[in-house]
Amino acid sequence: MIKCTRRIEFDAGHRIIGHQNKCQFLHGHRYVLEITIATNETDKLGMIIDFGLIKDLAKK
Repeated sequence: MIKCTRRIEFDAGHRIIGHQNKCQFLHGHRYVLEITIATNETDKLGMIIDFGLIKDLAKK
């Protein structure tokens, strides 16, 4: 089994209107998205997937 993993880190901000604590104010969080593709076969270049394609899929 061949595995390819792409780790993407991003920040996002939000607030909760009407919340009675600090969450009522704009604040952010750091998120980590880890995507692993696994297969027994490769393409003619010896790859299982292009990292750019994984990034494009993650943006959806």
